Amino acid sequence: MNKSDVGLVSTNNPLVIGAILPLSGDFGALGEEVNKGALIAINEAKAEFPDITFISEDDQFSAKSMVAAAQKLISTDGISAAFTMAVQEAKPIAPVFNKAKIPLLVSWDSNEFIKTGGDSLYSIGFSTEGAGEKMAEYAYAKLGIKKVALIYHIDEWANLITGAFRAKFKALGGVVVLDEQTIVGTKDYRTLIARAKVAGADAIYFPMVPSANSIFASQARELKFTGVFLNGDGFIQSEIDAAGLAAEGIYFTNVYGERLSVLAEKYKQKYGVDSGDIIFASFGYDAVNTLIAAYRIARQSDISITKALKRVDIEGIGARIMMNGMRYSERQEKMYKVVNGVPVLAE
Repeated sequence: MNKSDVGLVSTNNPLVIGAILPLSGDFGALGEEVNKGALIAINEAKAEFPDITFISEDDQFSAKSMVAAAQKLISTDGISAAFTMAVQEAKPIAPVFNKAKIPLLVSWDSNEFIKTGGDSLYSIGFSTEGAGEKMAEYAYAKLGIKKVALIYHIDEWANLITGAFRAKFKALGGVVVLDEQTIVGTKDYRTLIARAKVAGADAIYFPMVPSANSIFASQARELKFTGVFLNGDGFIQSEIDAAGLAAEGIYFTNVYGERLSVLAEKYKQKYGVDSGDIIFASFGYDAVNTLIAAYRIARQSDISITKALKRVDIEGIGARIMMNGMRYSERQEKMYKVVNGVPVLAE
């Protein structure tokens, strides 16, 4: 093996996988599901790699904690590779992994940053920009919406998905009659909703981080906004449940999995209960199996895990993971509509 190679792996060294996840705080429930899915994959891998090690760190969805976790995993734990849930987590720690020349995989989402964030950064997630563009096309072409109000959080994900929606909607001939940001944690959206009504919006696109979506939807119904409601994948099931009747009829783009029932059965066998959100468990499960596949290729071909990741081609629980020589296996979200409190495909 070329000793100048990055992400070196020796056939004599066991695979050590690190995870940097929000195991507490607002995203704690989602991070825990990702972690549980990862543990299922780790247990399955022990038949082939009995010395495999998995270490997860709580990043509290805080940049400071993310960096501290990355430094610990690399300097103290000697990880071979790591994964995290979202690009927002990867952004502050990508320089740490690039410097150490250790691969970092993002499991939930993907965006343009992945493609420019350095040689150690990879993703098997869903395109954020693609979701915004998809919603714009659907709203304009399928729902006949010509005038839209944009109300969204001051948040990196919300900025990206809204920016993609805005650009595509305008390119199609639509008009943005209101374009307003608000801070995460806002509890009263009535003034902005009233402004959308006055502006004559046919629809409101309101991608927000949980748990603001249910609050916004409820307040919009209270103010009797009669237009169409549009959202993104922050409109998770717990938000739909919290919004109750206010969630009915809302369109949103969302992640999905093609073989989730397979993982759901494994989850029930291991933990004795049904998953709170099996799609997030699949993010951990597929991330671990992607890194294991790269480790296997690295051993067989005497190359780094970093380089081996570009050769990965496996059937994941969520979808086929096929890098094709790139640093991402990007997926596109699907369109859903809330009917009787349940998301149903709208395409």
